[in-house]
Amino acid sequence: MGIIGRKQKPKIDSEGNILGLSPNWQKTYQLWKNNPQAKEEKRLIYNTNEETSGIRYKCKWINNKIMIANKSYYSFRLTMTNKRILAKVIQTGKEFLVEKPKLRVNMEILKQIRNESK
Repeated sequence: MGIIGRKQKPKIDSEGNILGLSPNWQKTYQLWKNNPQAKEEKRLIYNTNEETSGIRYKCKWINNKIMIANKSYYSFRLTMTNKRILAKVIQTGKEFLVEKPKLRVNMEILKQIRNESK
């Protein structure tokens, strides 16, 4: 088991929707309560994770090196209390392992590079 972080890369699609950030429902409902126009337009307030420099953490159970029969049937899930404790620890400044982003190759650019080299 480990706590792994991943740097968020928010994007805006062609319709103006924000992708890659999770909504902050508590603040969104508060906005909708105070501003009915925002509720009609379905405006959302997003978590930017500024206290962790834009890194979103999750708890992951790595079971590929464990010798257990039928391990694919087992799962690990934190309780709400443990999630809150973990959130407080992260917000106080404790840092955990951060995954490096996976390299995604744009095939069209790769073809252009190959054609230029010929």
